[in-house]
Amino acid sequence: MEGDGKMKAGQLRHRVTIQSQVSTQDALGQPSTSWLDTKTVWADVRYQQGLEAIRSGTVASLQKVSVRVRNTPVSPGQRVIHGTTVLDIENVMSDANRQFVDLVCQVANVSS
Repeated sequence: MEGDGKMKAGQLRHRVTIQSQVSTQDALGQPSTSWLDTKTVWADVRYQQGLEAIRSGTVASLQKVSVRVRNTPVSPGQRVIHGTTVLDIENVMSDANRQFVDLVCQVANVSS
């Protein structure tokens, strides 16, 4: 980022897809949830050092990721797809000029 608070377009060099969870029904009419692509945008994706946490008595590695996009409606609970990596959005922070939003994400533990 430059000193005047503006970001060069070249810094938004990663193509990411933002998804929202939607309620659906499976083939038998049972309630189900799935993810729907809501928008594809350019982003600056920065992986931070991994953290370790204890989950259910075992040590789990947590990977935090910062994703900066141009100002667009995004909220916690949505997720970002970066290549083959799924990132759960935990927090959304706007810059002072509301030109960009920074998404505080964690690499999702996706079983399917």
